[in-house]
Amino acid sequence: MSEFSSHVGQPDQLFKQIVAHYDVPAFARRARRVEEAHAELLERCRAQREEWLEVVRLRVQHLCTSGNTDEELCELAAALGVPLSAAGATNGQRQSQRARAALVDSIERFNRRWTKFLDSLDLGPLNRLREDYNRYYLLEKECALRSARLARVGFVPLRPIGRHDLAAQFPILLVPGQPRN
Repeated sequence: MSEFSSHVGQPDQLFKQIVAHYDVPAFARRARRVEEAHAELLERCRAQREEWLEVVRLRVQHLCTSGNTDEELCELAAALGVPLSAAGATNGQRQSQRARAALVDSIERFNRRWTKFLDSLDLGPLNRLREDYNRYYLLEKECALRSARLARVGFVPLRPIGRHDLAAQFPILLVPGQPRN
């Protein structure tokens, strides 16, 4: 005799035993898988972005410490988390122009790489998890709670994640001296 068949006449006991056997209800496991996949994607983006921003940060820091700051550079430094430390002696105009040109080149290189990276991400697996969440979460929760009304409480369908969502969270950098959109 199986462990489940001894509770045939006791639906509450059977339900509790099944839930205990599987630990977390299916709807909660589904939600957790979606959250974990999304967090993993964001961490991958954050880590890659941080790695590629190292050179840009060094160039911004160099310009800031040499006393060659302006409003755009201060905004960029703040956005990148580069401290505006005490400025040293101002470099000559020619050296300053070279440093700014190197910074612009670094930012443009970063922006190209970052755009290509975002374009290369395969968002299909995450979006399939989100689609399955929208399709099955309420049903699984209703089965677990035995109430359609309770199952709907707090449910918000997830929309697909697109490249534009990631670009909004992890934008390209504004290039000093170029017009802003």
